[in-house]
Amino acid sequence: MKRKGWYLPMSLAVLLLCTAATEAPEPTTETYMKGGNYYIEKTYTLKNGEDIDHLLGASFELNGYTYHQIDVKSEPVVEVLTKEVSQTAETTVSSESSGQVAANLGETKTYEDEDGYKGELKLDYASIQYAATGYTTKTYTKSDSKMYYGLSSMDTSQIAKNIWSGGVSMTLYDIQWIGDNNMGSGDTAVGNNYNAKALYSGTYSVKIPTAYTAKVTYTGTAEKEISEQTAYTLTYLGEKAEMQVMEEENHYLPFFIGGGCVLLLLAGGTIYYLMKRRKIETVPSDLDGLEEGNEIEDTPEFEEKGEEHETI
Repeated sequence: MKRKGWYLPMSLAVLLLCTAATEAPEPTTETYMKGGNYYIEKTYTLKNGEDIDHLLGASFELNGYTYHQIDVKSEPVVEVLTKEVSQTAETTVSSESSGQVAANLGETKTYEDEDGYKGELKLDYASIQYAATGYTTKTYTKSDSKMYYGLSSMDTSQIAKNIWSGGVSMTLYDIQWIGDNNMGSGDTAVGNNYNAKALYSGTYSVKIPTAYTAKVTYTGTAEKEISEQTAYTLTYLGEKAEMQVMEEENHYLPFFIGGGCVLLLLAGGTIYYLMKRRKIETVPSDLDGLEEGNEIEDTPEFEEKGEEHETI
């Protein structure tokens, strides 16, 4: 049960960290020099309508320079959405000609829909379909012939008066007789057996389309631009920090201070040495005087000029 005590503070800390991360998104940074000055550009991408006040006016230090904000620019972040689309169209032509279709409708078509997608579609020639919408009738004459062999006489009753050829009803209009002695021409022949070449003709009508409806399909890619975010670019100008300037101005100060300390140490050591030496020279002369005893007391002091005196 005691473990639950840390759960609430830890949860609050995590929540604060998440909130801070949301308020200060990680920017992209670009550093450059221009006109002898250092500049830094930080670009933040935020959702449209998101507050940017917490990003403005802040200064920071980097590599001995203090950077102050001097400019801010905004630009929408554009995202392009695409989709494949198609449209159909119709036109009337006099023949099954793709050239007429393209001339009537055009090879391209502008597309735009209510969702904001736009694009240019192209005519798909393979998709063209024709349907006849008007007809005219034309009549044609067709001729054919038929051979009859081994006839006993030139009796026309042995020859068919009507035949069908290629779906057309034909009527006999002439006979050419040939005898077995290969003599004769026209309607006469000489021989015991006869051959006949019957000539037929007939008419037929054809229904020909005079107009067509052509259905075509245009295909292509449509695009739509959306912007749900804005990029803010903050420009900073770098200036040397005050501590850095002072350090550069006092660049040689440590050397002077160090040199002065060395000189002071040398002077102090010299004085100490001289005083020590003088003390050492003074102490032995006193000791000699103590050993001689009364002789020192009875002996008069010497004058500075070093005159000699005789002892009485």
